[in-house]
Amino acid sequence: MAQTTQPFLVEAESGSLGSDYTTGTDGGITYVYPQTNFLSTSYPGTADKVITYNITFPEADTYDLYVKIYIGPEGNNDDSFYVAQSFGTKVETDSNDWVNMNRLDESGHTAGTDVVSGDMQSQIIEQWKWINLSQLWANGTNWTYTVNPGSLSVTYQIGAREDGLFIDKLVFGKTGTSYTVDELEAATTLSSKKYDTLDNTVTVYPNPSKGSFNIDSNEYVGVYKIYSLIGAKVEEGAFGLGLTSYGENLKSGTYVLDLQANNKRSVTKIVKL
Repeated sequence: MAQTTQPFLVEAESGSLGSDYTTGTDGGITYVYPQTNFLSTSYPGTADKVITYNITFPEADTYDLYVKIYIGPEGNNDDSFYVAQSFGTKVETDSNDWVNMNRLDESGHTAGTDVVSGDMQSQIIEQWKWINLSQLWANGTNWTYTVNPGSLSVTYQIGAREDGLFIDKLVFGKTGTSYTVDELEAATTLSSKKYDTLDNTVTVYPNPSKGSFNIDSNEYVGVYKIYSLIGAKVEEGAFGLGLTSYGENLKSGTYVLDLQANNKRSVTKIVKL
């Protein structure tokens, strides 16, 4: 089965906010913003200026980062913030850990049918708009994020720079897929929950296997996904109470098996001989 191309949402206020960040509202929108201007032009400078998100992706892939922002009346003096270069906890004073997303006043899309890019546009300030940060024209380099099989739960961070920038939403969309404003607005919220383990209720055997593998389950309803080591999904299906066979058509090699059932999860490597 093909992987989904739907984008995945992180509400900006859902993370752990450093003390310099606060929240505001604009109609039905809740957003975050820093209360003070930047300490450094290259990095956040302190944990007070960082928001940390613990999120779980539904599947491995490479993602572009989109953002919904509002730039204040000072335009290019209100139009920047930092994003982490990769997943994981970053050092607040290390410029190698951060990307300065600047000149955001000169990019963005507002109409529902607009395909969201990071292309240069006429200045758009004092209204909510969407930007593909991974394609931002001012940076000259595409910043993408790779989610690996077996590591679907990640930490992600952003940092404050200029104090007139409001952030409503972050969205991770599949690299190579285009999204309209309406599609980003309808994005599915990424889970911040931690799964209980399936290890006590599901057994996988034989492993390694020359033929098919078996799932012996005490769970009534579950799903399995098999990924290559580079993150491509190669098989997907359902399992239930008792024995389920899978993987008969896999080529020889090592794969990652992701099992989920009843808010529980098990991720393990399997070997096809």
